[in-house]
Amino acid sequence: MKASVETESTNPSDAETKLLVGHFVRRQGTFGTVAVVGWLGAEGVQLIPDPKRLFPRDGQVESHGVAQHTGINPGDWVEFDVAKNQRPRAPEYKVIQIRRMPRYAALPEATMQHYSVLLTREGWSGDSRPGLWAFRISGDKILVAEMELVGKTKRLRVTRASARDLRCYDYQDERVVQLSNGKSSDFVFLMPEGNPQTSFDWSDEADFIARVIRSLADANDPRIPEIITWLDLHYEEGIGKISASSGDTGPALEALRSGALAARLRADRELMKQYLDAALENEAVREAVAAYAREGQGAEWDRLRAELAEEIAAERTELRNALDNEMQIERKAGEARIEQHLAQHEDQRRKEQAARIEKAELEATARVEALDAGVTVRREEIEQQIAEQGRIIDASKSEAVAAEAALQQLRDETDVARGRLDEVRTEIDRLLAIAEKLEPTNRPAVGTVVARGGGISRAFPQNPLVNIAAKGDLISRSILLSDAGKAHLRGLLVMFLAGELPILTGDGVGDLLRVAEATICPGRCVTIEADPTLISLDDLWSRPGSGMPTLFASAAEAAKDHGAVIVVIRGIERSGARFWMPSLVDALRSGGLPRGLFVCCTVNDGEHEEVDFVPDGAPWFEISDVLRPEAFAVAAAILSSARVAQETLDPGPMPTDLSGVTAMALGLEQHRSLELMMRAARLFVEAKCLLGDEQEAARLVLNIVSPLASQSDQ
Repeated sequence: MKASVETESTNPSDAETKLLVGHFVRRQGTFGTVAVVGWLGAEGVQLIPDPKRLFPRDGQVESHGVAQHTGINPGDWVEFDVAKNQRPRAPEYKVIQIRRMPRYAALPEATMQHYSVLLTREGWSGDSRPGLWAFRISGDKILVAEMELVGKTKRLRVTRASARDLRCYDYQDERVVQLSNGKSSDFVFLMPEGNPQTSFDWSDEADFIARVIRSLADANDPRIPEIITWLDLHYEEGIGKISASSGDTGPALEALRSGALAARLRADRELMKQYLDAALENEAVREAVAAYAREGQGAEWDRLRAELAEEIAAERTELRNALDNEMQIERKAGEARIEQHLAQHEDQRRKEQAARIEKAELEATARVEALDAGVTVRREEIEQQIAEQGRIIDASKSEAVAAEAALQQLRDETDVARGRLDEVRTEIDRLLAIAEKLEPTNRPAVGTVVARGGGISRAFPQNPLVNIAAKGDLISRSILLSDAGKAHLRGLLVMFLAGELPILTGDGVGDLLRVAEATICPGRCVTIEADPTLISLDDLWSRPGSGMPTLFASAAEAAKDHGAVIVVIRGIERSGARFWMPSLVDALRSGGLPRGLFVCCTVNDGEHEEVDFVPDGAPWFEISDVLRPEAFAVAAAILSSARVAQETLDPGPMPTDLSGVTAMALGLEQHRSLELMMRAARLFVEAKCLLGDEQEAARLVLNIVSPLASQSDQ
């Protein structure tokens, strides 16, 4: 049990049925000081948080008198009652009743003989503070004893006076509390009211014999002083009644006899007391008497033990015979009762079994009928399902036939388209031949790579320009792309328009880029292989060492006035991407490069160490499942230049008004990054132009930005 702190009282008189618990601080002459800790009641100890409020100045009370301080040492725990103190310049309250509270300790499991030797002879080494102690012993018992320090051994032993009457109580958890004086704490046992459950006499032989002698000699008999007093009173009364004129000598003789008898009893008592004190003070006499008592007691014990053994053997034989007879009679009666009970039990069990069998048969019959009904219903359901499945199969066969016919029609249309393509190619070749004869010889063919000023450049076709919404509609109507492929292509186009530099990975990168070129800007796509010489942003425009312009420079030039151009930088882990990527990203986002220059990167080796140094915030795209399963059969025909609409995306001017975009609209109110919010707002504006629907645009942007938000949170 732990003492719980309750609401403190405003005056000691508020707890009329409670005593106070305190810590004895010091003693000065006949005065002492007790520090108040709490209240003691039926529910245990209730600590007082601020004793100074109840007991002004220092939270202490005064004790006075030799009788109150008997056996109390500084540091002991006490329970007491208080009253107003009338002594001037003294604490306001004084102790009127005080009693020590034993400290608590638990001893290991052992026998009572072991406890007796430990506490009376060897000494207990668990503590070195003498006083009143409560020990928990085997059997959940509490032994309360007065302990004294044994010489300089720092062991405690039961005092001689306490060994004569050791009180024993039942152990209860709620009677063990922990009290603290601010510097240290002790476990204390709360003594129950009333007499102890039992007591033990662990005094040694000399002390026991001395008490027997005192009792036999009446040295400590309280009745002897009382008899002497009565004899003295009779003597004085008799003397007072005798007069000189009286001739009756009887009262005088009786008074004299009472006085003489009182004097003799007083002398005998004093003599016996002096003899006993002298004998007990002499160590040799006391040990001799104890040794003699032990020897005589041993012989007497042997004789008594032998007589008792004979009596026990005879009584055991007699009791055994009587018990055998009683057991025989009881066995026969028990067998008869058992047979009768078994017969009754068999009849009862037989009836119960018959009733249970009958009930089980009825229940089984009911279950069988229910199962039959269920089987019938289930059979009908299954037959209906079979019929329904048959209809579904017939419909599927019809659909398969129709699909086969549609496929055959598509094949026929493909053959017709191929024929038309051959015709168109023949016509284009004829027209090119005519154009070569009519135009100057120094003009390069469309889409060819020519040398310019000693470097390599690319001539891009100048197709008709269309807006962003037209390309979004073209993506939605694509018969090659799967749903995932359409989502990938929309996200890629939105990131291109927002000036982002996406990094593409996965087995579907090639398919996505091929469809992206045919959809966004047919014929206007270049691929650059990254190598260790690509370190800075300038290396993308001119070759290191020679200073010649690169394909990237040609693409940037073509994107100024003639629509979008896609640039793919492959294998960035082979270059110093950590150096040139931040500069390129900044140039794309800020508008320092043409808005139609769409740049993306790919990674060939995801485990390369350079990948770990890719700048934070770079959008990574895992590309897979781009095309429909049936698209591979017709992809070549659909992506041919004859079938592809030769229209290039015109990105238009870069949007500058982002005021209508909020974090709540994009679902990013939990992320606290200004840069991420600005990027998301730009993506949202571009996605809205592409899709034409704010909700669809918000979902698309959220799918793009969520991985970036997770990176920024980490």
